[in-house]
Amino acid sequence: MAGSLDKYQEVPEQQPDAFVSTINPVNDAFYTILNTTAKVRIISMNTVVTWATTQPTLLTIKVTIDGNTHQYYTTNPVSTTNYYAQTRPQLGANSGALVAVVNTQNFLLEGRNVKIEVSVRWAVTQPTPLDCRVKWAKW
Repeated sequence: MAGSLDKYQEVPEQQPDAFVSTINPVNDAFYTILNTTAKVRIISMNTVVTWATTQPTLLTIKVTIDGNTHQYYTTNPVSTTNYYAQTRPQLGANSGALVAVVNTQNFLLEGRNVKIEVSVRWAVTQPTPLDCRVKWAKW
């Protein structure tokens, strides 16, 4: 009997951070941070965009879990400010916010198949770094 109970006590194993840095992000293009991976627990996600001339109008992290899309976003992000994903049920189904405060949630989401991407929307495309980091674990 003890062996059959062990599978329910399995603890996810922390993985190296998934990270993407794009020097010249294309307007509204999504960049993959974590390609589709099985049995994932997302611990935290943060993104930062640095701009000099034209402020972006939307910064988005998109998470696809078992075929369902969740979006975390902020409008008019401040240059060089870290934005952290935070679940906000009041924003509607599968929506969350990117906020400029450290995330205090233990974990955000988990699923059998998970993909994470980041995007920025510009009025005028300019040379600007876009970075995104995901802390995650795997069963």
